[in-house]
Amino acid sequence: ISDNLLTSLFLAHDWTKPYLIAPAMNTKMYEHPATVESIKKLTDWGVKILPTDSGFLACGDEGNGKLLDPDKIFEYIQVEIASSKSTKKGNIIITSGGTTEDIDNVRHMKNISSGRTGAIIAENFIRNNYGITYLHSSDALKPKGAYISEEFHSFKDLDYKLKSLLRNNDYDAIIHLAAVSDYTPTKIFVNDNNYLLPLKGKISSQHKKIKIEFIRNDKIVNNIKNYSKNKRTALVSFKLTNDLDSAEISQKVNKIIKDSKSDIVVHNDLKARTNGVQKQFNIYCKGKIYRVETAKDLSKKIEELIIT
Repeated sequence: ISDNLLTSLFLAHDWTKPYLIAPAMNTKMYEHPATVESIKKLTDWGVKILPTDSGFLACGDEGNGKLLDPDKIFEYIQVEIASSKSTKKGNIIITSGGTTEDIDNVRHMKNISSGRTGAIIAENFIRNNYGITYLHSSDALKPKGAYISEEFHSFKDLDYKLKSLLRNNDYDAIIHLAAVSDYTPTKIFVNDNNYLLPLKGKISSQHKKIKIEFIRNDKIVNNIKNYSKNKRTALVSFKLTNDLDSAEISQKVNKIIKDSKSDIVVHNDLKARTNGVQKQFNIYCKGKIYRVETAKDLSKKIEELIIT
């Protein structure tokens, strides 16, 4: 119904040019079937739906549906303008850094990851004219060049943002390097009382003993292909081990390939890491194993395998 300027301009839009929409609404409105169906229809027409943020909403609730920060919206606009001026080889999303699970306002449990390998891989693809969305923890190293930056905090946050990006955008490949927590703390037991986590305040240091209950998280990597709008998207997953023999490594890699339907699995072991820098990567692809020594060589090999 083109009874206002916005809808009139939408019907008159030149579809050789990008059209972006940044949703903002209450969580229940955003997740309502009518909204989900509308977003799908707009996406099918060629509209790029930007992901929403999560946090405190204008109505006072807390959840998904918050408008993206203007700086992030501007990043999307810059990337779309750059893409329309030159032919991109493809769009790739890269996850990098480690998740953080909060216990109280000052304490948390964190998966260690500098994001160094993810940043190096992203830089290679940026230089070679790919559109990159870099989904990263706040402390992860950032790549140089033009890319879309999205930030995650916890397992739940990463899962939500990755799902939103994959369902609303068309990616040619997903390179999933993020170090994801296998467990999330849910309750803390203090004396005869228990409290839901994360706590809003700070746990007193006077208690002699406390107990924390954890629940096991889903494997995000196993859901990525289901999340993806593009069912032909190539999935590159990573497996970190700690001083295992070759038979155990093969068993774990084969399990990832089976459970996640990964097209490429990159294996690295902690014993090949010096001062936080990984020095050896084993790449499993279509029954073959390739070995490279540096993250830069790894990025080149992944690109080669993706496009062949």
